[in-house]
Amino acid sequence: MQIVSKILIPKNICEGFQGDSFLMEFPCIDCKERVNTDLLNGYNDLEDLIAVNDMSKESVVKQGMAQLRKKIYAYSGLFIVYNNLPAYYKIFLCNNCKNKHIAVFGFGESQPGRNLLYISGVWKIK
Repeated sequence: MQIVSKILIPKNICEGFQGDSFLMEFPCIDCKERVNTDLLNGYNDLEDLIAVNDMSKESVVKQGMAQLRKKIYAYSGLFIVYNNLPAYYKIFLCNNCKNKHIAVFGFGESQPGRNLLYISGVWKIK
């Protein structure tokens, strides 16, 4: 997987309750079509990209997608984002030009029954 460019998104912190969906919308960098997706429908652990050799740990950190978790907390995942949330990713296509995008985000409970989602960013990929 090759990172082409980062896409600016207007809002990167969302709060909701258990069972809520988290919709994200942004303009495609090439065709300017509005791309939208529910981040919590079909996401994976960010470290899965490392396991299948699609991306290196160094590349994830260098691109600003996530930070490496301190070794003492390694049992709960390799990468973290804002506020020690575990890092996840979702790959999706622009409906118009079929460009591939990857969204990297952290997700977890901020209070019992209340969820916090932080979007590290969206990147166009090849």
